[in-house]
Amino acid sequence: MKMLRTLLAQVTASGNRSAVQSTFVNALDAPLLTLNNVGDVLRARDFFEGIFAFGATGSGKSSGVGAACAMAMLRAGWGGVVLCAKPDEAGRWLNYMQACGRSSDLILMRPGSGWNFNFIEHELRRPTGMGGEVFNLVQLVMVQVEAMRVAQGQPAQGEGGFWDAAMRELLANSIEPLVAATGRFRLDELMRFITSAPTSPHDMHDANWRGRSYCLWALQQAHDAPVGPPLSPPSMQATADYWFGTYASLDPKTRSNIVATLTATISPFLRGALHTAFCTDTSVIPELAHEGAVIVVDWPVKTTGIAGAMAGQIVKYCWQRATEARAVGPQTRPSFLFVDEAQLYMSRYDPEFQSTARSSLAATIYLTQNLPNYYALQPGRDPKAATDGLLGNFQTKIFHANTDPTTNNYASDMVGKAIVRRANGNWSHNEGWSSGGTASFGTSYQRGKSAGRNWGSGSSSGVTYSDSGTSYNIGSSSQHGGQTGENWSRGSNRSHGASWGESGGHSAGGGWSEQMDHLVPASFFSAGLRKGGPANQLLVDAVLVQGGRRFAASGSHALTVTFQQ
Repeated sequence: MKMLRTLLAQVTASGNRSAVQSTFVNALDAPLLTLNNVGDVLRARDFFEGIFAFGATGSGKSSGVGAACAMAMLRAGWGGVVLCAKPDEAGRWLNYMQACGRSSDLILMRPGSGWNFNFIEHELRRPTGMGGEVFNLVQLVMVQVEAMRVAQGQPAQGEGGFWDAAMRELLANSIEPLVAATGRFRLDELMRFITSAPTSPHDMHDANWRGRSYCLWALQQAHDAPVGPPLSPPSMQATADYWFGTYASLDPKTRSNIVATLTATISPFLRGALHTAFCTDTSVIPELAHEGAVIVVDWPVKTTGIAGAMAGQIVKYCWQRATEARAVGPQTRPSFLFVDEAQLYMSRYDPEFQSTARSSLAATIYLTQNLPNYYALQPGRDPKAATDGLLGNFQTKIFHANTDPTTNNYASDMVGKAIVRRANGNWSHNEGWSSGGTASFGTSYQRGKSAGRNWGSGSSSGVTYSDSGTSYNIGSSSQHGGQTGENWSRGSNRSHGASWGESGGHSAGGGWSEQMDHLVPASFFSAGLRKGGPANQLLVDAVLVQGGRRFAASGSHALTVTFQQ
């Protein structure tokens, strides 16, 4: 705290900064960013719970949600740390601060600026820095190892990986005796200590090695006449056993790989701009961000490479540690970490910090293109699980236009599914023609003959009486007859016929079905969001998703928002 007050006084008196903005907003439910005209806003608590934005190059994420969040935090009087991955990022922040009347709160850290931060000295001055918390110094160096891997495009190994464990063991057995022997910790002395360590159990019997080994001198000094915190007898014995037993007996190739990794990490700090900015005097510390300063680390990775990645990681990690350690009360000023191209500055410590950031009044704003960027470089044995774990600690996710299917599917899943009624219909038309004919011709003849004969006979007799006298008339008759004949017939028949036909028809039908489906399909994120620019009247669209929130405009936890560039 004394160093903080001293630095505040120095930078104010120097004219680099006027009095730090005295007013600030820290109420959790204070509205910071208006999202629409129906009352939906992002509150201070939403910033403290983390905002993670995705968007393809040219999607407008930096000039959209990035600019909106930056201006909101500056207007609220917050201090913070900004890591610049791109050459134009610092200029963008200069404009933000000028627009918000905060130009006097700017600390622009860049090569040769005079704003220096001796991070080793800073750690040693912490309450536990000199008191045996060797792990903190080990972690500082390992953060740089990790930064180098990420900058080189190499995924870091798992936490329990052999190489990481071996490097941590070597560092612990180097730093503790060095601090005890000299009362300080310097990277150049760490290099001398490691490179002069025994490489064989027989080195102790070599007078030449004993006469020139800085490692042996430091071990003897730590044991006989410590200047810094002394090692306990068990610790001293364990340290000696490591160097003259474990380390000296390592396979030469294994030992050289461990040492090469560490020396490659440390050597950039022994010369040039990194050495000047981070290993000499101290004119700025991350705690100044707690008092309203905005520390812009202008070491663009795109132009300064590994050095820029290391510079950003140093300030980021030390700010995270300091922010977690501070006491929070009614008068605590919120502080923020803003990182565009966040995949270039990832570390294992991020999920741990973000899990408790709200209680420290710390806002984290990360911007990146897509999920595969994180999967490719994420530290740990399971990059996807590590990335998902980190994202789970960011309660607000904002999705700009993107063509990456992995990110778009993730966004669609974040919005969620619901029962959707879908109509269906069909229409068909068919028309057909058929033609044909049948014809027949035939003649039939018929001829016949019939003959018959018919014969018959009959007779009659009678008596007639008269009253006037007797008279008699007796008579009889008979008849015979017959017939014979023939019949002939002849005929013919002809027939001819044909038939023709045609058919056609139309049919239509429809209906609906209910099924679980995405409320916002993945394709919407590649085709349905404006990207700003003159063609879109400088309007940038995004889909904002926040767990546990019901927005007035949408009635759900997801909301389409528009930013003005």
